Amino acid sequence: MAATMRAAIVQNPGKDFTIDIIDKAKPQPAHDEILVRLQATGLCHSDLSLMMQEWTGFRTKMQTVGHEGAGIVEAIGKDVTGWQVGDRAGVKPISWVCHSCESCIKGREQHCPEA
Repeated sequence: MAATMRAAIVQNPGKDFTIDIIDKAKPQPAHDEILVRLQATGLCHSDLSLMMQEWTGFRTKMQTVGHEGAGIVEAIGKDVTGWQVGDRAGVKPISWVCHSCESCIKGREQHCPEA
């Protein structure tokens, strides 16, 4: 099942962002995950570096950017404690990093060579 969303996209490295509607697989909260409906998101220096080809993390012709945001909790995995549906949440996903390099271990996932 797919869900539509607006996304900032880098169509080609070195070019400006475009905003478009994309289809993504509908997220399903796992036992230890929280589903957050984003109400705001931002672009960080990593996103701008991708756009300007200053970062080697650009692996494909097109990338969706904007991985930090804030929103409302919509669903909670059964093993999650301390959160309720309707809570406000700030998010910064780090699932696209290795979790084992020196940068990740020091809590500076934005510098992960796998990102």
